[in-house]
Amino acid sequence: MLIIWYRIFFSLIYSSIIVSSLLNQSIYLDSIYQNINDYTSIDKFYRSILHDVKHHRPVDTVYSPINVTKIRSNDYDEEYIKNSCYETAADLLHAHGYNRTDIKLSITDVQSLLPAILYTIENPGCARQALVSKSNSFFDVWILGLIVVIVIKLIHVTIFFIGGNHCLSLTSVGVSKTLSEENGTRDDKTTTIRFPPLKYRLWLGLGFNAFTCGLMLGTIVYHLIPHIYEVPNESFDYIYLLRATIVFFGVYLFFIVEKLLRFRFKIDEMHLNETNDDENGPRKMSDASMIQMARMHGTLHATGDVSIHSNPPARIPLRDESDDEEVILQSNQDPLNNEKPTSHHHHHHHHHHSTNELPHQTRNLILYHIINDFFNDLIYGCGLSTALAHNRLIGLILSLMIFSEGFRRHSQTISSMGRKRGLFFLIISIFFLLLGYLIGGILMEINQRFDNNIVYIRTEYIYSIVYGALFYTALVTLIPELNDFGHHLQIILKQTNQTSRQRRLIKTLILLCQNLFLIIGVIIALVLASVWRYYHRKNIYDYVCSRDTSRWFCRNH
Repeated sequence: MLIIWYRIFFSLIYSSIIVSSLLNQSIYLDSIYQNINDYTSIDKFYRSILHDVKHHRPVDTVYSPINVTKIRSNDYDEEYIKNSCYETAADLLHAHGYNRTDIKLSITDVQSLLPAILYTIENPGCARQALVSKSNSFFDVWILGLIVVIVIKLIHVTIFFIGGNHCLSLTSVGVSKTLSEENGTRDDKTTTIRFPPLKYRLWLGLGFNAFTCGLMLGTIVYHLIPHIYEVPNESFDYIYLLRATIVFFGVYLFFIVEKLLRFRFKIDEMHLNETNDDENGPRKMSDASMIQMARMHGTLHATGDVSIHSNPPARIPLRDESDDEEVILQSNQDPLNNEKPTSHHHHHHHHHHSTNELPHQTRNLILYHIINDFFNDLIYGCGLSTALAHNRLIGLILSLMIFSEGFRRHSQTISSMGRKRGLFFLIISIFFLLLGYLIGGILMEINQRFDNNIVYIRTEYIYSIVYGALFYTALVTLIPELNDFGHHLQIILKQTNQTSRQRRLIKTLILLCQNLFLIIGVIIALVLASVWRYYHRKNIYDYVCSRDTSRWFCRNH
């Protein structure tokens, strides 16, 4: 009797479980049916699965799409179904015999479609397939790119060969040396720093450095950062360019605020007055730093007779036991304008020890410029080949930036090493840039020919390295140089005995010149980015909309 009661009790429990499971299933199906009952809702549900589980973006498709014709004609096997995925909800409905667009689903229809929809979560064929880019053109990478590299460097060599010392004021280092001569910090009988007239070259250097800085910042925010994060493939409008503009104005805001504050409160004049407190003293810091820079760079010369060394440079004498640190210290401690007997003694000492002291100092400077040019040109060459393999417009903006930055950098090399050595280093830098370009081109070929399972350097990683180099150069080197140029112009204004009104006018022109050329550089980068975006959108439409016309951006196209 007890056994019978146990059986009855077990039957009741089992029946309640079955009933509750059926009720739960019915509730589950009913809740799904309330959200999925027509084509629009099932299409939204299917895309949300691909987006949330397989991390699809709007421009992505499935890795292995199902051929609906095969499914309709039963020309497939089980393995094909397991590893292929419906590209769209329209394909899924069509494969199951439903109308693609005009459809009203019943709860039974939803129940029959759910297994195919939910299998998307586990199906390897539903993996994300990114927008297929065009294969790297052999002409773009290996012919056009190499021509661009050689043309850039040949223009540099031609300009510096013809212009010579007239190009030296494109950097604040060259300006400092020229001002060191014009400020009377030397004795004409003992030192000579040979530079041509300065004024028009100061304005040229001011505008050119501002333009280079703007072009660099524009290249960073409008081209490199968006492509590093693949932002152009996330949306189909120009909103990312607006956000990039806001990033630029974040940098520009602090730049312009600092310039206006310096202009309003006459900060440059305060520094200028401090340095002129002891106008005839040989130890004042501004002159000492200029003389120190000139000594280190081998462009400060000493002689007993100016006419003897008007062409070949002669160096400042060094002590027998001095090393590089002592030379730097000497520039701050020893008076430059010695008495004639001392000058004669030092001149004799120079002839005795120049062969021992000069090569070590010059060798350090040579190694500095070789290593600096090597890393800069290697990174820029890699970035240029990557950009040309990616798109010609991106390659164009990188080419303009490399030309502008290289011109400024080689001007600094010539100002510190002299014309002959500077041109020699400029010719060597051609091979450095070509080496970087070849490395980048080989990496792009590897990326194209091998599959994604192979470990390789992606385009985004190369862009990241170039972005870091440009961002550092723009903020740490170029923007401070703009302030230096303004300070040097203040020195010239102080010497010309102009009225306060004339000085304010010149300072206003300096501020306008800096901002005008900086904005021009940014606008060039923005225009090229907008043109690239226009053609990239057309490429997206051609690729995606030909496979799925139901997407919202295809309907608006």
